Amino acid sequence: MKTALIVVVVLLSLHLSLGSELKDGTGCELPKGSKIPVLIEHIGDDEIRVGLSKDLVQSKVELQLRKNGLNSVTADLHSPYYCYVNIGVVGNAFTISVDFDRRVTYEVNGLKFTRIASVYHKEGAGDGANGKYIINALLDSIDMLSNEIQKSFVDVPEKQAAK
Repeated sequence: MKTALIVVVVLLSLHLSLGSELKDGTGCELPKGSKIPVLIEHIGDDEIRVGLSKDLVQSKVELQLRKNGLNSVTADLHSPYYCYVNIGVVGNAFTISVDFDRRVTYEVNGLKFTRIASVYHKEGAGDGANGKYIINALLDSIDMLSNEIQKSFVDVPEKQAAK
């Protein structure tokens, strides 16, 4: 009986000590110096009509991230996290959406699942759609995301950095 009680106490304390390692986060946590993959959604005819192109939007976003002290790369299907940008133009109106998406894993009844989830989302809309105005509004949203990422940087412990 004493042995069983000791085993239960040890297991319980182990569980509690492991659980204390988990921290509630923003979802934007990254090691300092991480590169931010950037994914630009399809730019269609209406966006092109107001002077936007995928290359223009990609380069403006990447430049703004660099101005804010963040390095960027083009996202691919295997990126564990990325900045997702979507611009929509209909007639004279437009929408902008900037997300920070990341792969999250969770467990249900012993089964592990994974999916991409948006952990940061900022959107806006306006009228009088023209490319320059839309780009300026987009860069304001990129500034806000950059700030959130920088506030969430995690230092790499010295033991891990030495490896």
